[in-house]
Amino acid sequence: MTLKCLVSERARSSDLNQHIHVAWICIAEDSRRVEPAEEELVKMMADRNIPVIAVIMKARSDQGFRAIVLQILPLVINAVRVRAIEEELDEGIVLPSMGLRDLVDLTLQVVPEGRKRAFTAAQKVDIEVKKTTISSDSSGSSSYCSINSSSANSIL
Repeated sequence: MTLKCLVSERARSSDLNQHIHVAWICIAEDSRRVEPAEEELVKMMADRNIPVIAVIMKARSDQGFRAIVLQILPLVINAVRVRAIEEELDEGIVLPSMGLRDLVDLTLQVVPEGRKRAFTAAQKVDIEVKKTTISSDSSGSSSYCSINSSSANSIL
């Protein structure tokens, strides 16, 4: 089943827990490019009213790439640069993790109110968010979608 079919099938489901509530389109900063398949993916999600956040992975040196991503993908809510784990370069320079809290915060801004509890419970970045946000959703279930460039090519 293609991603396009999966998204359509979930959108038609009467079970709201099957719907996709937000998508992260993952783009490697090292590549310095946005693939046509990623552009199509963002359009497909936006056409279905699914908020999309661009996640610029393996962030080391922006050099204007975030602005380029936002220009090429105007339908994304925002773009967040993320380095998920600390990285040590050959020269011994250590780059700390970054951007994960920003990504959690931005995601919480776009997730439907009734689905925030499930996202909050699933995320492992910010324990304080877990303590303060868990409240209104009694179902405890929600759907999220994270797609990287290699997956995007098989979508359409």
